[in-house]
Amino acid sequence: MVDYFIWKNTELNGTLFKNQKVVELGSGTGLVGLAVAKICPEIKQMVITDQLPMMSLMQENIRLNHLNKSVTAVVLNWGEAIPHLSEALDADVILASDCIYLEVAFMPLLETFFALTNKPSSVIYLAYKKRRNADKLFFQAAKKKFILTEITEDPKMKVYSRDKSHLYRVTRKPLDQQRMQGLQKVNSEV
Repeated sequence: MVDYFIWKNTELNGTLFKNQKVVELGSGTGLVGLAVAKICPEIKQMVITDQLPMMSLMQENIRLNHLNKSVTAVVLNWGEAIPHLSEALDADVILASDCIYLEVAFMPLLETFFALTNKPSSVIYLAYKKRRNADKLFFQAAKKKFILTEITEDPKMKVYSRDKSHLYRVTRKPLDQQRMQGLQKVNSEV
């Protein structure tokens, strides 16, 4: 994912994510979010998120990388209500790298995607490494509310593909399209 953003930022003459709020989900150490904040200095705000046990590590990494002014670490548990004052809300861009790994987390992750994409222009970049057939369940559920488009313009895509790694651009389906899918499902069950 970071390689793609480095390339894309170069293609856009250093304007990738300019004046945009970016939220990373499941940040762990914060590597992806911190790297993006470094390569995209015109970013409005970077919010890296994970569960409480990761907070001190993420905050330390923010400090060590001198990104205190542009990066914030926030507790975010997938599937739980996001406080209305949370810095994670109103994101322009959501990053999710290596977050599809545990079946019980599929629906909470999708619920969080949905909660964070309340702007029509919000986009999710989803980096995924195929490991198990069960991962198909995530994508089947995701396609009910989102449009997933594999990013193929990356010059290193062939290298990633050999490693079964993929990068998707994910956007929320328009509400009328979501409703129609729900009606089609109901009609097929009748």
